[in-house]
Amino acid sequence: MVTGSIQHQAARLPLRMVLFGLLGIYFFGQFVSYYLQGSYFNQQYFFHLHLSTITETWRAYYPQFLTFIGWMGCLMAVLWFSRSERTLEHKPFYLSFLVLVLALAFDPGLRDKAITTAQTVFHIEDGGLVSVDFGELGLNQHAMQLNDLDSIDWEGLYLHEAALNFNEASAAKPGKNLLLIFMEGFDRLYTDETVFPGLTPNLKALNAEGWQLERLMPVAGSSWTMGGLVSSLCGTPLLHQWHFGGNNIMFTNFLNRARCLPDVLHDAGYEQTFMGGASLKFAGKGHFLKTHSYDAVYGSKTLRKRLPASAKVGDWGLYDDDLLDLAARSSIGFQS
Repeated sequence: MVTGSIQHQAARLPLRMVLFGLLGIYFFGQFVSYYLQGSYFNQQYFFHLHLSTITETWRAYYPQFLTFIGWMGCLMAVLWFSRSERTLEHKPFYLSFLVLVLALAFDPGLRDKAITTAQTVFHIEDGGLVSVDFGELGLNQHAMQLNDLDSIDWEGLYLHEAALNFNEASAAKPGKNLLLIFMEGFDRLYTDETVFPGLTPNLKALNAEGWQLERLMPVAGSSWTMGGLVSSLCGTPLLHQWHFGGNNIMFTNFLNRARCLPDVLHDAGYEQTFMGGASLKFAGKGHFLKTHSYDAVYGSKTLRKRLPASAKVGDWGLYDDDLLDLAARSSIGFQS
């Protein structure tokens, strides 16, 4: 191994355990990424890499947590039982290092990410010269320390400043009651009678009375729960940095200056209630909603108490049909 050239066994073993531990965490993290979303590490993965995610999802994914503990335990056990001088005899450093580099080089996710990053950072100019844009690597000061909206590199993050830095008074006036239903993961394909006959008759009836937008594609930063919620209510993708601290954006009032739809409705005199079947602590959802003028925000902890005793609750929270029934009953008092 890489640490095989170290003379003292007492020093070699801890270093090997650290090395194996880091590699073990990396490969298991990659397994979790493919298991949950079918792809390598991405913005969505790192956004949810937060302590609240672990505390709020362990009930749904406890087999994966137990697998991780067993995986790391097996790695450490192999190192511990192979700690004798015979198994820790000196190996050529360059050979061990070469094996490690090849193992990472043949990692498909890491290799593809490296190629994509290289294509983004290195630009071929006229005459065959290659320029390097370190800003694309996130090495500039603005990309690494985003403390408020004034320090944002709007062009670099592909954001529209007016969408998040809108301070003009709203001219909205109260009108009819407004009911928003967020259907995460739903696709127009489900309304196709040739594929799913009789699945969505009520939605088809509503579409016949009103209108629907078609051929919409999500932009980067809007393809997961909080990304979709923020982009639909605030008209902008979810701000996020590509490093382990980037997910703190949702937990530090980073979007408190954005003017979103609930803020406009609040100025117009609307009383607003949000009901979601999952925990409000997950991904900072409750914090975001309370920051943006919702009068009442209910999650699984509160809503499960309103269910009948015979109702079942999943690991993630309330089932959709139970949540919709609670929302329908709650809206009766607002009907005019």
